[in-house]
Amino acid sequence: MASLMSAPPPLSEAEILGTLNMDCACCICFQPPLPHQAVVVVPCHHLFCRPCLDQAMTKKVECPVDRAPIDGTLVRVEAADEASLSLVQSVGVQCSARRHGCQWEGQWGQWVAEDHGATCSFRGHGVVAVCRVPSCPAGGSSSESTAASILPPSDHESTYLYEHIRLLSHTVKALEEQNRTLKWEMDQLKERLYSAQNDISDWQHASRREREASESSEQRFLQQLNILATNTRPLFPTITVPGVSSLDDQPSASSLHWDENCCSRSASVDQGTLTH
Repeated sequence: MASLMSAPPPLSEAEILGTLNMDCACCICFQPPLPHQAVVVVPCHHLFCRPCLDQAMTKKVECPVDRAPIDGTLVRVEAADEASLSLVQSVGVQCSARRHGCQWEGQWGQWVAEDHGATCSFRGHGVVAVCRVPSCPAGGSSSESTAASILPPSDHESTYLYEHIRLLSHTVKALEEQNRTLKWEMDQLKERLYSAQNDISDWQHASRREREASESSEQRFLQQLNILATNTRPLFPTITVPGVSSLDDQPSASSLHWDENCCSRSASVDQGTLTH
């Protein structure tokens, strides 16, 4: 495997213009790779800085993004494909010494080729990079910010140390408050979920009880109907119960019916007998 290289320097000297397209950024350090270090992993086509990928592959020989296996022999010789290389080189940047008068603006590939970070005539004023602490006076564009940005690193840290601590403390407190709010919302969602689960359980129990009660009522009705049919059979022999061969059989309600024709004929015969 190729020997490890130091990671490319952070973009403190060149500032990205607009929003960086993540298709142009290394999937590990999230910065545009130096054009001669760009690597496209085959076959998943993820873009990496060569140093970032080499360091990741010392742990596992697989893509850090999707865990796809990587052939180490291919990675050592694989250069960025033309499309990816073109995307990386076309990232728009400007010199961070603009506040001191530098008007350089162009593409990342041009910046690297010209080595503008080392040749800019507006540099040499101490720390030009923007301080990363949120709301630090060295991070804005006011006169106070400009004065702070040209201080040597040690002076900048000592001068604005209290301010950095205060700002970071406010940031931590805001994140803690946001965390408490999210936790409260999560608890509310859990309660709603628990209540919905209880409602579903109650509905299931009620439905089961209704079904059992309905089945029990149907059984009682069939038993009473069977008793009624058994008791009235000697009095009404014309009542037929299809499929019942003995009194012990248990007919269903749907199997009982009256033989109306037979009853009509019996009634006519009885009437004729009474007439004579």
